[in-house]
Amino acid sequence: MSKLTWSIADISTLGRVYLRHVLGKMRDIEGSTAQFGLLGKGLTPNYQIRFPNGLVRCFRGVNHQAADVDDFKEGNISEPFTLVEIKEAFDASKFS
Repeated sequence: MSKLTWSIADISTLGRVYLRHVLGKMRDIEGSTAQFGLLGKGLTPNYQIRFPNGLVRCFRGVNHQAADVDDFKEGNISEPFTLVEIKEAFDASKFS
């Protein structure tokens, strides 16, 4: 199974509703980053938010509820995207 590759353009295809939840989980904290799961079909990927103080919170993409894991396994998570980049993807996304 090939793994997904995420870019800002790819993230924008997730839609405004999904990305609004991701932004909400980032709490508008500068220095926070979001990373998206690389497994599955990429429709509602699980993701993790890493805060500047080192705290990592993981979420299920389908319902944006906390996931049971402390951290994603290396190799199954995208490169980090900054708050500014997620906002850019949100602005480029469609209402879905």
